Amino acid sequence: MTDVSPYGAAYPQGVDDDEINLDLPGIFRFLRRRKAIILSVTAIGTVVAAILGYNVKPSYTSEALLMIASGNQVVDLGSAVGGDVTGSAAVATEMSVLTSRGFLDQVAERLYAREIEDAPERMDLDSLRDESQTVVGSLWTTFEEMLPEDWVVATGVATEPVRMSDEEKRQVIRNHRAGEMASRLRVDQIRNSYVISVNYTSTNPIEAARVANGIVNLYIDDQVNRKKTATGRATEFLEQRLVELEKEVRDSEEAVQNYAEKSDLIEGAGIEVNSQQMTELTNMQVDARAARKEREARLRYIRDLQSRGESLESLSEVLQSPYIVSLWQDESNLRRQEAELRGVYGDKHPAIQNIVAEEKKVQERVQVEIKRIVANLENELTVIKEREASIKSDMDALIAKSGEAGKSAIELRRLDREAQASRSLYETFLQRYKETREQQAVVEANGRVIAPAIVPSSPSSRSPLFFVGAGFVISGMLGVLLGFVRERFDNGIRSGKEVEATLGIPCLGLVPYLSSRQRNGKKLHEYLVSKPLSTYTETLRSLYTALRLNNVDNPPKVIQVSSSVPAEGKTSLVVSLAAALALDGKKVLLLDCDLRHPSVRREIETAGRGCLVSYLTGDCELDEALKHDDAGQFDVIDVRRTPPNPSRLLGSKRMRDLLEHLREVYDFIVVDGPPVLGVSDSKVIMELVDSVLYVIRWEKTTLDTAGDAVKEMRSCGADIVGAVITQVDIERHAQYGYGGIDAYYSKYNKYYVN
Repeated sequence: MTDVSPYGAAYPQGVDDDEINLDLPGIFRFLRRRKAIILSVTAIGTVVAAILGYNVKPSYTSEALLMIASGNQVVDLGSAVGGDVTGSAAVATEMSVLTSRGFLDQVAERLYAREIEDAPERMDLDSLRDESQTVVGSLWTTFEEMLPEDWVVATGVATEPVRMSDEEKRQVIRNHRAGEMASRLRVDQIRNSYVISVNYTSTNPIEAARVANGIVNLYIDDQVNRKKTATGRATEFLEQRLVELEKEVRDSEEAVQNYAEKSDLIEGAGIEVNSQQMTELTNMQVDARAARKEREARLRYIRDLQSRGESLESLSEVLQSPYIVSLWQDESNLRRQEAELRGVYGDKHPAIQNIVAEEKKVQERVQVEIKRIVANLENELTVIKEREASIKSDMDALIAKSGEAGKSAIELRRLDREAQASRSLYETFLQRYKETREQQAVVEANGRVIAPAIVPSSPSSRSPLFFVGAGFVISGMLGVLLGFVRERFDNGIRSGKEVEATLGIPCLGLVPYLSSRQRNGKKLHEYLVSKPLSTYTETLRSLYTALRLNNVDNPPKVIQVSSSVPAEGKTSLVVSLAAALALDGKKVLLLDCDLRHPSVRREIETAGRGCLVSYLTGDCELDEALKHDDAGQFDVIDVRRTPPNPSRLLGSKRMRDLLEHLREVYDFIVVDGPPVLGVSDSKVIMELVDSVLYVIRWEKTTLDTAGDAVKEMRSCGADIVGAVITQVDIERHAQYGYGGIDAYYSKYNKYYVN
């Protein structure tokens, strides 16, 4: 099996797509075949694009360049109080300002002031509403009468129409103009610079430049006005605050002077407190407090050990006591002596008991000494507490002696600090006030226009030729796509190459289609006899030659002609083939074996009562079933009635005997067999004939249908001599350009004089 490309070229299965070269001739033939749909879609699309292109008004774009300063130079209330605010605003923020609806409303108010002011006279919306009510008034009244009255009142549909005020009408025009500018405005940042490109597009070039300049100029004016306003507010605030700060400085300095005179103190002098003595007492108090806390901590630790029943021998005071250390040495010697004696005597020996008694006395003396050490710690704590209390008493006396002078000095220093703070704040505000007052005369905007918009001389929109070209390209691509889709869904067989490539059988010829006008009302076999040098006749001769040369040693005598389905030109071909053989001097019999739908009688008018069915059922003799066609000069056995079981009759012994008898009488027996698909009659006949000629209708029989039919014929062992394509439109077939013998009929059509 092979596959067929969408351009008509066949290639074997199993070949990778990468190995298939581009079939340029096939593409050309595809374009030629589908030129009608491609050219139609291309022409329609191009015309539509041209109409749109020439009807669209050209638009003009004007550009103004605005540079934003890198830092914020405005002196406002925040900078006046807390320092300058450096340039942290990004260019994107300024771009958002330029495209904001509030800013565009201001631009519309400036550029279209007269139009907005005349809006109440130009817009008569009330009259328009009245006119609309006259159009739908009757319908609305009818609908309102159908609704419940409570529902109409509750929903408010029966209320009077709201009338617009003059200001609302002006707002409508203002919103319309601002929305129009928003849709036509494009603001971009030029690379990574501080330059903003303001582009405005309009059908009027003057309008485009006017609006672009209006936007950047209003931005600059708005910046200057905002700075002036902010600077003015800052100056006013600083003036008021300076008056308040000056009064605070004066009051605080007077308070310092009055308090110093009242307390007999001058700049903190005259304090009678003995600082050195106070320092010494303070150091002594700190040392005593530290010693007390240390003793208290040691005693708490000792009491904790006693409460838990643990030994106090691990205390540092105990370990550092020489007396206890000597007692521990005596105890160690006694234990060593006890150990030596126990190795000689028993526990009841007097010497051992004496040593044990001595050890107990030593331990008692150790415990007594430990208690004494703990008591000494408690006594030391008592002494330290008394010392600390004595020091505190001396300090209280000293403080009481110099308290009044110290309090006065402290208060004086506090008043002096407040006066200094007020003076420093006053000086800061005074400096800011001078800077702000000087800057009022040189207020500048954050940006400047580096390139104002000019009236464009050429439109920025696409020219009509662009629409024509784009429409031509797009519609052409669409036409090719539609042609390709049509080609893919068109699965009909058109060439002998397709038959040979897909079905694996030779194509013996292409039978051209002859219209009734070409035939002058004659039957096809009559036309063949009357036009011996025509294309149609030559095709049948070529078919006869191919059948004869199929097996030179034993040429077929009984030839069955079958098709996949009905209405494929099988019967017309059978009759014409019989006429062509007879015209060549052969004795030919035409046998109609399509018992279900016999068609030979439609092509040949024969008289007589007998037919094939009558002969097979024994109702007539062979001579009665045989007829002769005078036009084609061949004999015919047709079918005049339909039997109840066609397959049984065709497979009968009488049918076999008939064919054996006819072989001896005739040179060729052409059998008009039934279609292969759908019925089994054709398979029964194939067992009796020598060869099978398969008929394919040009452009109608699909590859799938033909493949199924060939598969069915091969399954019953039929000898398929080849295929023939019928009803070929020569002119249309030439558009496919398959080459080979298929192209000769159209290329050399004038050679056939008839």
